[in-house]
Amino acid sequence: MNKIYALVFFFLPLFILAQTRINNTIIDAKTKQVLTYCNVYNNTLGNGVISNADGQFSIEINSLNDIISFSFLSYETRNITAKEINQYHTISLKQKQYQLQEIEIHSDNDYLYEALVNCRKMLKKSKREQISKAFFILNTSTNQQPLEILECYYNAYQKAGKLDDLYQKNGRFALLPLDSRIFLNLSTTRVLHMINLQKENELLPSIILQFNKRDMKKRYRVKLEYSDSSLYKISFSSLENKNNLFAGEIWLNKNTYYIKKISLNVQNTTKHPFVALGGDSLRNISLQISYTFSENDKAIKIKHMEFNMQMNYNSQRVASIDNKPQKLKRDLEISTILYFYDFGNPFLLPYFDYDNNYRDYRKISIIPYNKTFWENRKLLLTKEQKDNIALMKDDGLFINYDQNNYGKNFMKKESKESNLHSNGFWEHLSHLFWSPEERITFNDIFIIQQNPPSHPYSGFTSDQYDFKVQIFLDINPINGVYNCQSYTILDLTKTFYYLETNEYSNAFVNIYFDICEIERQKMEKQLLIHNKSLDQINSIYKQTLLDIAEITYTYKKEVQAGKNTLMLKKWNNYVLNELGIDNLSASQH
Repeated sequence: MNKIYALVFFFLPLFILAQTRINNTIIDAKTKQVLTYCNVYNNTLGNGVISNADGQFSIEINSLNDIISFSFLSYETRNITAKEINQYHTISLKQKQYQLQEIEIHSDNDYLYEALVNCRKMLKKSKREQISKAFFILNTSTNQQPLEILECYYNAYQKAGKLDDLYQKNGRFALLPLDSRIFLNLSTTRVLHMINLQKENELLPSIILQFNKRDMKKRYRVKLEYSDSSLYKISFSSLENKNNLFAGEIWLNKNTYYIKKISLNVQNTTKHPFVALGGDSLRNISLQISYTFSENDKAIKIKHMEFNMQMNYNSQRVASIDNKPQKLKRDLEISTILYFYDFGNPFLLPYFDYDNNYRDYRKISIIPYNKTFWENRKLLLTKEQKDNIALMKDDGLFINYDQNNYGKNFMKKESKESNLHSNGFWEHLSHLFWSPEERITFNDIFIIQQNPPSHPYSGFTSDQYDFKVQIFLDINPINGVYNCQSYTILDLTKTFYYLETNEYSNAFVNIYFDICEIERQKMEKQLLIHNKSLDQINSIYKQTLLDIAEITYTYKKEVQAGKNTLMLKKWNNYVLNELGIDNLSASQH
């Protein structure tokens, strides 16, 4: 595989302390069971994380005197120093002890329906938008054999107990072929967007909080499972055992009616948004969904979401890897978790414009791996997740796990080895990364260009083509300084060319791309001088975009889409001097 060249650079002052993290495991003080998704907050630095499914956490500290807070539903909040955490083998939390209260006497369970109605009202009132970091992980397996692992970090937007948007920071995935096939979930995060606790969705089973009191009573039976001075735990199930209604349990504050937790489940439902590829079928689909919440300043925040699914997958299609016809029946298990953390302190997202409606895998393919980012991530994988990755190591397909397997290059490599690309597995190659060895041809442009534009042309040559080039810049604050990674990318979704091609056409587009790369390299040199602030980095980046607009305008005006060969040779020499690339010679071979 040809290398893709890009700058990765660090701004380091002369003296700097190493980034400090502390790790530990949170358990129940009495049962010694691990506490999953426990809130961990550094009161000194103002940053937070949650524990993983093994109860493990890793949090950044400034000193051993930092005060770390641990909180969990129905447990006493505990505040201890970072020094103490380092000294303890585990961090134990005690369940709250509630004083006996007067027994509540009700003639029926109408008060439970009323509590659920009030809970719904409080959700609706929580209209303040919450922004946070988020970590998403998906695992697909069959008979305990891992098939798919997807990890992504996002900026998350939520409101009124609903996930509104996810904007990707970075992601990666691993796939393990089985039965000459690869199993993958193309758009699981879109399903998470669909779930609205207080509003029905025609593609998902109904949830009790989506109804008014009268309709709740028509559809659900409810039961009080637990009560104390501040908490109700209410179970609910379908009166007619319908598989288009979620059953489950809800925890809510009996005084304020703020929701604390909800768990949902449905067996063998036909109401779901999942579709198999042509010729395949999905049967016996069961779903489990759970949310945990926190409340702050009368705003309800989702702390974590789980979405799990079991299904029978039946296929009679030709296998996507070796083209062998083969019947296939597999029991699949898909588990996903979305953690929300660092509220009010989102990631610096890459400076890069793309359609946020792209599928999860496509986003990963166009946002390159960032080693510094992954080495400094805050959330820990569980032992099971680490074991699954280890099991896939020898035969699995790992994308965005290192610096050289992303974007166009990894797609070309996999298409040769496994015939995935020719079967439309990756969709169209929508973005091309600049490389000194990989030269663009018009086949690259025409593969994405299906139909001519509908608007009439002005008659000018410049209106009949456009090359959309972006300078991708990913900035990560690490221990008080900024690590930057940049690329020059041709966006084929916004690139078009409707002129006649000739012997100079390939040189024309490649010189254009190279000119943009030269400006990116100039940007790198400026950013390497001293330790730059974020404002200074932004200023340099914006000036680079202005410089690219100016120089490419001049280039297009002088060269006239390659018709002015004298000017084309002039610009070819400019690229040759700056990058050592002779596009005119390359286009004639």
